[in-house]
Amino acid sequence: MQFPSISTHSIFCLRRYELSDPRAQSIVKLITESVQVENLRFLFTMPWTRHIFPQATGWNTQKKITREIQSLVRELVKEHKSTLDPNDNRDFMDVYLNEVENSKDADFNDEALIVTAMDLFGAGSETTATTLSWAVLYMILYPDIQAKIHQEIDEVIGKDKEPSMEDKPNLPYTDACIMEIQRLGSIAGQAVPHRTLKECEIQGYKIPPNTIVFSILHHIMRDPDYWKSPNTFKPERFLNPTQTQVIKEERLVPFGIGKRLCLGETLAKAELFIIITRLLQKFSFVKSPQHPTPTDEPVYGFILAPKPFHAIATPRTAKNC
Repeated sequence: MQFPSISTHSIFCLRRYELSDPRAQSIVKLITESVQVENLRFLFTMPWTRHIFPQATGWNTQKKITREIQSLVRELVKEHKSTLDPNDNRDFMDVYLNEVENSKDADFNDEALIVTAMDLFGAGSETTATTLSWAVLYMILYPDIQAKIHQEIDEVIGKDKEPSMEDKPNLPYTDACIMEIQRLGSIAGQAVPHRTLKECEIQGYKIPPNTIVFSILHHIMRDPDYWKSPNTFKPERFLNPTQTQVIKEERLVPFGIGKRLCLGETLAKAELFIIITRLLQKFSFVKSPQHPTPTDEPVYGFILAPKPFHAIATPRTAKNC
């Protein structure tokens, strides 16, 4: 099961693609493949290995996928240039292209725009889609928890009203479940690399300047010295004793740590709450009886995604709720 999520595109390049659009399908497919290339994390940790084992490290595959994504983005830039109006900025791409025309800063150029677009498309689609896949998987594996979410949603917003962010404080159990999905799913197991600008010391270890540093978010969110039963899906860990209020945990860090967190954190949190709440308001999810029970063992790439699985979504009508 996969959930293509391409709302970022409407912010970046105006149009919102329908899921049946061949270009949308191509972009989602390529982005998914690019972050699920096997050994990609190994490649980031020891980039020099690409020169010795270009195929085994996934380097050849990554280059091929990147070229194809670049080609698609170049088409979008070309389309925007042909209809660009300096007095009417339709989206981010228009703003950037006008800056290219008017700025004396050489850093503003078409190639930089293409790279920025690829970053935003990738970060804004694959991560949300993968988290939604984990959400469905955990609902299948933990039906009692799914039932509690159904009950809370029914009592607070009913079966017809569309959920909004104003409902979030009144849905603490649903919110806690989303937090637990992000903690246990831990899709960005190894955060994007950073570089030390000067020598620093952490707990007695000296790190020289220009050292590539990774934050291992998977360990932070499953550290047995901090979390009780870290490998168990337990939303209650994010709730107060009466389960009426969400408790913030400093080690819930799905968007990274430090000053440079994911710039899409606020948007992603809103997307996940609205989409997951709406899905569970309208559907019940169970495993397909014709297929094996899904496993929570991930596919190991730069993004930790669930292994492909089958699910049945049953509408929650008044009769079967």
